[in-house]
Amino acid sequence: GTVSVNAGNGGDNTSDEGGGGGGGRIAIYSTTDNSSITLEAYGGSGPTTRAQEGAAGTIYTKTGGDTYGNLVIDNNSQTLSVNNGATTQIEDTQLYDSLAVSNSGYVRMATNSIAIPVVTIDSNGGLEVPDGVTYATSTTFNWSDGATIVEIGTLVTDINFRVPVTTTYYPIRNRSFGNLIVDGTIDGFQNGTAHTYTIDLTMTGDLTINSTGLIDADWLGYAGGYGPGVGATSGNGGGGGGHGGEGGQGYAGGAGGSANGSTTAPTTIGSGGGIGGNGSASYYGGGAIKLTTTGTTTIDGAITADGRDMAASETTGGSAGGSIYIITDVLEGTGTTTANGGKGGDNTSDEGGGGGGGRIAVYYTTDNSSISYQAYGGPSTEVDVEYGGAGTIYTKAASAAYG
Repeated sequence: GTVSVNAGNGGDNTSDEGGGGGGGRIAIYSTTDNSSITLEAYGGSGPTTRAQEGAAGTIYTKTGGDTYGNLVIDNNSQTLSVNNGATTQIEDTQLYDSLAVSNSGYVRMATNSIAIPVVTIDSNGGLEVPDGVTYATSTTFNWSDGATIVEIGTLVTDINFRVPVTTTYYPIRNRSFGNLIVDGTIDGFQNGTAHTYTIDLTMTGDLTINSTGLIDADWLGYAGGYGPGVGATSGNGGGGGGHGGEGGQGYAGGAGGSANGSTTAPTTIGSGGGIGGNGSASYYGGGAIKLTTTGTTTIDGAITADGRDMAASETTGGSAGGSIYIITDVLEGTGTTTANGGKGGDNTSDEGGGGGGGRIAVYYTTDNSSISYQAYGGPSTEVDVEYGGAGTIYTKAASAAYG
């Protein structure tokens, strides 16, 4: 049979929708469990993208052979909202033998959370370590199949850390590893009106980004209308944002933003484009990535910090590419590293200028790679609208005087 404590769905008015309710709680104690009972504690759905799903409830079971019991967080494959969605919190006073998070369940570890011997996160489940919390990963820590980990506080892991295929890891603070292997995606939080977040990783051993791996800072920079190189606002087409290269001029004179940041030590994020006559600020520049590796950096996948292309209906200028700063001993691989500017808006009458390219700097002792580097300016769509200027790509061997 079935035991369920599922929440109700939010209201579905055509203009004002309600959020889904949070799932309930189930606890079952038994000496022996020979059943195949279905247990459900799902959050309710939000009827549109404007209203959030409710968080999953808790399903706790303990048999005579368990020491502490087992906890399941399952949200019936609702939409997972990282950093701004509803979460299920784990109390810091309760011990568990295992924790399983799946089907878009999203768990936030509480203050002083203790280690759980076996943790499994899969089927698009998520785990967040909030600010001020230190969580030591478990003896058995499995994450796969679309799982997400958000580290705002401190996640204490084995010194060698792997991001599996199809998973996403958000290291919000500066993070150090021994060896880091990336088969999935390392992502970051979006900035906006100020530069708050950078993907900043230090490896005392090697960094390996395999062919399926990605370190992704696309669209994580300044929002449209913000940044030191913001394009000019215009009643027609906005100017492109500037960073390593200047932003392109928009239709009817919306000036492109100025170049800014450092060529040799880039740590700044890409500026947004100027807002056009019917444009929006929801298109962001590229973010910032800094990777410091004592040993070998192998890039067979991709590192990206691109600005976002404007939609065809927009008049806002393209956003600028971000920054990628790599320091390593040996460089290997055949992958790509890009900090390209975004395309200007392509409205039928008022087009935005292209975003300026970003900045890339790479320091190494030995380069055995054939990595492709790009810091292109964003394109425009009309002859009277400018492309963004190219950004900068700086490389320096330890034996070189200047690079």
